[in-house]
Amino acid sequence: MHAARKATAKSTKGAFVRCRSTTSATTTSASMVDAKSRVREHARNISRSSIKQASPAPSRPTNSRIDFPLAGPAPNQPLDHSFVGLSGGQIFHEMMLRHNVKQIFGYPGGAILPVFDAIYQSPHFDFVLPRHEQGAGHMAEGYARVSGKPGVVVVTSGPGATNVITPMQDALSDGIPLVVFTGQVATSAIGSDGFQEADVVGISRSCTKWNVMVKDITELPRRINEAFKIATSGRPGPVLVDLPKDVTAGILTTPLPFRATTPGSAPLPQNPLAALELPSDPALLETAANLINNAKTPLFLVGGGVLSSDEGPKLLAQVSERGNIPVTTTLLGLGAFDEHSPRSLCMLGMHGSPYANFAMQEADVIVALGARFDDRITGKIDTFAPAARQAALEGRGGIIHFEIMPKNMNKVVQASVPILGDVISNMTQLLPFIKHSPREPWFNKINQWKKDYPFTYVPSKVPTSPTATVETSPPSKTEQPTISTTSSVTVESISPSQTESPSCSLETGVTEEMAEEVMKEGFKMKPQEVISCLDKLTTENGKKSETIITTGVGQHQMWAAQFYRWTHPRTMVTSGGLGTMGFGLPAAIGAKVAAPQKTVIDIDGDASFSMTAMELATASQYNIGVKILVLNNEFQGMVLQWQDLFYENRYSHTAMTNPDFVKLAEAMGVKGIRVRHKGELEEKMKEFLEYDGARPVLMECLVEKNEHVFPMVPAGKALHEQMLHPSLTKK
Repeated sequence: MHAARKATAKSTKGAFVRCRSTTSATTTSASMVDAKSRVREHARNISRSSIKQASPAPSRPTNSRIDFPLAGPAPNQPLDHSFVGLSGGQIFHEMMLRHNVKQIFGYPGGAILPVFDAIYQSPHFDFVLPRHEQGAGHMAEGYARVSGKPGVVVVTSGPGATNVITPMQDALSDGIPLVVFTGQVATSAIGSDGFQEADVVGISRSCTKWNVMVKDITELPRRINEAFKIATSGRPGPVLVDLPKDVTAGILTTPLPFRATTPGSAPLPQNPLAALELPSDPALLETAANLINNAKTPLFLVGGGVLSSDEGPKLLAQVSERGNIPVTTTLLGLGAFDEHSPRSLCMLGMHGSPYANFAMQEADVIVALGARFDDRITGKIDTFAPAARQAALEGRGGIIHFEIMPKNMNKVVQASVPILGDVISNMTQLLPFIKHSPREPWFNKINQWKKDYPFTYVPSKVPTSPTATVETSPPSKTEQPTISTTSSVTVESISPSQTESPSCSLETGVTEEMAEEVMKEGFKMKPQEVISCLDKLTTENGKKSETIITTGVGQHQMWAAQFYRWTHPRTMVTSGGLGTMGFGLPAAIGAKVAAPQKTVIDIDGDASFSMTAMELATASQYNIGVKILVLNNEFQGMVLQWQDLFYENRYSHTAMTNPDFVKLAEAMGVKGIRVRHKGELEEKMKEFLEYDGARPVLMECLVEKNEHVFPMVPAGKALHEQMLHPSLTKK
């Protein structure tokens, strides 16, 4: 037994160093050369075994279910004997049960087959097979964002592993807990450039909180426990566990220490990205409270960290009300604060509300809660928050930063009062110190900004409405857009103080003669009209709190942030830091799996949707009732906007030649709806929302190409130097 423990310790020693070898560079180079010459032939035999040498997997009765043990070892026993005689794959299954995993997303392959064989027909959790491993990763992200639990992904080696790199980087950027298990060639074949071998530990080093290769079956339970703990502790994020095939196919012959097989029992490995578990500093909290109470123009900047707990939005509402302090959010913070509140300034930043950007520049105390000062919200750094910086110099204000990650403190913006630790815990301790203040001049100025600079757009025209309705084919030719920045049409606007969006109810139907006119300039719907209609109907039917919105990345993402009123936590699921096109549909599938009783709508653009459109087949296969709202302008809209503004209308490879999205949906067994003009929008939106919640549905809206997202803070400009909608610049 002692010798076995020594062997185990020897095999795991240095495993926390994230590279192929744990020895010095010289030894590594020499041993690698020796390994290649020593095992090349052996590796070929393993990776390309002949039919004669192959042994079949154990047969199982058809339609049988295997009863896996649900209980772990008795807590008073020093050793856990329950894993003895199990394969690595079966140990994986048991560890998923111990971590209460109910859902896995993944794609099988040769190197991970022992795991897939072990979970075959398991009644203890559900499995969703995507059409691409990237889809599995984004599904797990959507699942994690809505459920609050870590998303679990299982894929094979080589391309299977590299295909989840983008979701892992996306999760790292946005603080989403993922546990990714990847197959790997046998340990004896590592370094031989075998079939589907990739150094996934090296590749994923920069896009995970922590990663490890399991080199012996005895360390498998401990590594899985560490992975779940690291993914969910501190600032959540992705971890990766690489599983060589001989480890998952091998059989455990010795019992393991109780603390190695029980979740939460073993200490964590050292990790440079781990958050420090520091107690709150009462003196710093009191200093922060004094600055807030004495501020004349304070402002809360709220990021996704506040949504890390169900208590976060409740505490935010209390501290905002008690102190009478306005609130603005980042993109990932949407839903943390009710935008119908008179203290809401909606989202700030590059495409945020003008009044939030103006307030940020004039606030004497800025309290950042779970936000990391991304460049999309700061604009030009040396011009960011000038009033707060001046107040800090005078000792009467500044920037107070509540942040869990030490590396994010003072990384972009210098904090006057840095408060490290869990933002929810620190908000709880801050609340009793906050005092009420009327701050009438501050709110008078904010309300005037809201009146003068609302989110706005020019409404589309509606053709004369007879009784007949004509359905024509979608446009087959992509035209180059012509941007018009002036118009005499009445501007329709949305103020965050309004409780509902402008009416989208208009008469429906066009004649044969009017069918062509519908497609002319001015008659195509504005994308903002579609989002406003969705907001109106979800408010009217009383299901706003039960509606989750996911988005792709691009103009549609920003219009969703601007024209949909965010009122409830964890109802916005989007790709923020990485800006991953194609995120919307798979994330919606994951969100719907996490909350099957809720309505989940993917607001997507045609270009972003096209990147992962095959996941429609996944939703159809598993009866996952997501709703996909495609705003089709036949362009990569956000790139087009930059080409208009900064590249003299040179549309280099940004026009899209799309399929018929309705027919594409129908080919996959998905209901398809097309909306051509505003006159039929509300009727078809109701059909879209009321469609069977157990089946997916797609609604394509043909929208204007020539539309820009306003406001916009150009690169290198300050927040107050934002470009406003042309109708507002005339005031």
